[in-house]
Amino acid sequence: MIQNMFHIKAKNPCPNAGLVGDASDLAEAIQLSFPLDTDDAVLQWNQVSIPISYKYDISVILEDVLELLESCLKGRSVEISFGSDTFSSNWKVTPVDGKVSISAYWVSVVGGVEGDLNKEPDLVVAKMHFVQQWSRLIEIALDGIKQTELQIEDLQLLYRAEALLNRVYDSGSS
Repeated sequence: MIQNMFHIKAKNPCPNAGLVGDASDLAEAIQLSFPLDTDDAVLQWNQVSIPISYKYDISVILEDVLELLESCLKGRSVEISFGSDTFSSNWKVTPVDGKVSISAYWVSVVGGVEGDLNKEPDLVVAKMHFVQQWSRLIEIALDGIKQTELQIEDLQLLYRAEALLNRVYDSGSS
């Protein structure tokens, strides 16, 4: 297994600042907050780059990412299936001794590099590096929403995301 070959370049997407409207939940709010042509985040997995769209991927996988990070921070293993059409994969994540071991099966990603990803599907990464990489992506998505005037009906996922970020950034989440 390769150590620390996991990184997310969160980039600087340009949200639909000032957008007024209603969103049923956080996922819809993220989708509405970012135009299709804004910068994508890029996940680096064993030297393979995978674009992650703020508009369509993050909005779809956010709840799974929250479950993943919450489990890691509690030291629990978790199996996650990311269900976006352009970021579809199944991960088994096991935290051990300050690290996370990830075994992935890639189904579908932008660029059709699933074969390359499945050649080296396993990683071992420092737990806090892993958590902070994903947390930065969540933070950017929430900041994008804050630049709009969207009214979100179901705030449960938003509160959960904010609580996770507070835990990661305020306490260091050791």
